[in-house]
Amino acid sequence: MSTLPSPLRTTLAATLLTGLALGGCSDRELRPLNPCTVSGVAESVKVDNIENVDLLFMIDNSNSMSQEQASLQNEIPRLVRVLASGDTDEDGTQDFPPVRSLHVGVVSSDMGTGGFLVPTCGESNFGDDGILRTSGNVAIPGCMASYPSFLEFRPADGGDPSAFAAEVQCVAGMGTNGCGFEQQLDAILKAVTPSSSAITFHSGTVGHADVENSGFLRQDSLLAVLLVTDEDDCSASEPELFNPSSTRFSGDLNLRCFQFQDVAVHPVERWVNGMLATRPDRDLLVFAATAGIPPAVNRG
Repeated sequence: MSTLPSPLRTTLAATLLTGLALGGCSDRELRPLNPCTVSGVAESVKVDNIENVDLLFMIDNSNSMSQEQASLQNEIPRLVRVLASGDTDEDGTQDFPPVRSLHVGVVSSDMGTGGFLVPTCGESNFGDDGILRTSGNVAIPGCMASYPSFLEFRPADGGDPSAFAAEVQCVAGMGTNGCGFEQQLDAILKAVTPSSSAITFHSGTVGHADVENSGFLRQDSLLAVLLVTDEDDCSASEPELFNPSSTRFSGDLNLRCFQFQDVAVHPVERWVNGMLATRPDRDLLVFAATAGIPPAVNRG
């Protein structure tokens, strides 16, 4: 789903990822026939009268994502600079009014395996659970161990875009120790769904938007979701799918998300409807993905 607002004014979404060239694939433990991530997709998305932008990164943190995460890290400073300055081509000319307030939050694709012990995942029940990350990567020079649940930047207050971008890099640089069963769409949905919603998640749990992630998503903001992954979504409606000993979902554990997607993985419509529920004005919702493309498609 991609809601492409018009008329034109504030450039967002995949334009900010132009030049994000993601490298080749590493070996994976889950999905031996994984697609390679080839490139980003660029598209201009502009909206009238937008002052507040809430930018949510969903970053795949499985063990094949080191190159992709490194490429994203390199692109973050330009993304922040464009939003803070309104200058898309560094010619010193403002191409659109800069945003007044930028919120940036980060979630991972790790939503656990329902408590089943799975290689690369352990036996985590909920994983990172769509909760905005507060841990910083202290291996990156200058990074602290912890940060607020979301970062805020107001260009008019005289803040330094480079310093802010460095903070985003500290939080986004989460590493690749996450579960190899990626549940990208449920991670996004749980992050922005309020606890009062009828939408529920694993074990009947509810969304975090107004509790753990409170304050990130504002009523009048443009919500921009940027997903970076090299795998299909496996947001499971049946956690038994992850059980290595399951008799109901038998066969190669690596291929179950594909083989049983119609019966054990949430339909994408659930995510689409849930995201649209956060933004009755669809012009205030943008989704962009830098995702895997099967090599055969790329050659075609």
